[in-house]
Amino acid sequence: MIRKIDELGRIVLPAEMRTKLHLEKEDAVNIDCVDDKIILSKAKATCVICHSSENELLSVDHELVCSECIQKIKSLW
Repeated sequence: MIRKIDELGRIVLPAEMRTKLHLEKEDAVNIDCVDDKIILSKAKATCVICHSSENELLSVDHELVCSECIQKIKSLW
């Protein structure tokens, strides 16, 4: 499948690819460059403090914070 880059540097991902990767509007995508290839993958949700995706994530003012970091913050008070 071939797509052209527009004047702002954007490429439209075909609906079939978005569906296959379970990508929805506003989802974050990782963009990596390996040799001469651009690799796109759905980004994992991670804690804004420790970047872990292992613990339960809670939304705090539209940011994700893991339960472990919340406990650390609580212990400071």
